[in-house]
Amino acid sequence: MLDNKYEKAFALWMMAGYIFFTVQMPFGIILTSGTSMQPTLEGCEVAVLDTNPSVEEGDVIAFENSENGKQVMHRAVMHSGDGWVTQGDNVDHYDLGTANESEVVGELVWHSPSLC
Repeated sequence: MLDNKYEKAFALWMMAGYIFFTVQMPFGIILTSGTSMQPTLEGCEVAVLDTNPSVEEGDVIAFENSENGKQVMHRAVMHSGDGWVTQGDNVDHYDLGTANESEVVGELVWHSPSLC
C-alpha cells in the first residue's frame, strides 16, 4: 500500500512513463505549482498534456510565456487573431498578451490529486 506522498508521486510518474513509452502517444507530463488555477488545479499535481491539441474555448492549456520564458497553465478564454487570450480560474483578469499557437505546449487531459 502507498503510505506517503513520495510513494504516490513515484507510482504516478511510473504509470505515466509506462503509458508514454508503450503507447507512444503525443503526451507531455508536468508538475503544477501556484494558485492561479484553483480550484481546478492545486499546486503539486501531475498534469498530463496532449501535445498535439485542438484547442477550444474553455480548455486548460500550457504555454510558454514570452514575457518571462516560463510555462503557464491557464484556461483559453477566447481566440484572438494571433492566439489565445488566457486567464487563471482564480484570477479576475485576463493574462497580458496572448498565447500564440506556436507557444502552446499542450492541452490538459488529466491531473492527479495534489501530492504535497
